[in-house]
Amino acid sequence: MYTVLIPVGSDRGDEAAKHVIDLSEHGCEVEAVVLSVIEASEDADSVQTFGDDHAASADDVAEYLETHDIEATVRQERGEIIAEIMDVADEVDADSIVMVGRNRSPTGKAVFGSTTQEVILTADLPVTVITAD
Repeated sequence: MYTVLIPVGSDRGDEAAKHVIDLSEHGCEVEAVVLSVIEASEDADSVQTFGDDHAASADDVAEYLETHDIEATVRQERGEIIAEIMDVADEVDADSIVMVGRNRSPTGKAVFGSTTQEVILTADLPVTVITAD
């Protein structure tokens, strides 16, 4: 069984799901863990999320995968986004991570950071980045 972690943070999670479905259609037995992370800042009233409507998006991605006969589990974690992605990948013994990247300028990445870039640099397993138009 090939385990794929899909961290979702926007309504573009279906692009990552399509990649996982392609793996399955090419004869690979796949299971997916769809991860949503809520990051709380030090100010208890201020909560940052990894994307908009991320919990609903995670459920939607899992549902989409299951309609293609791929076992999908939804996880929702609270903490530092990169650390949670890495912790869950380790916990579920993921074989790879599939993410959807945003098209940002180099300046935008430097100023605002890039979750996808940080995962690529931190992960010790393959990371597939799908670009959405």
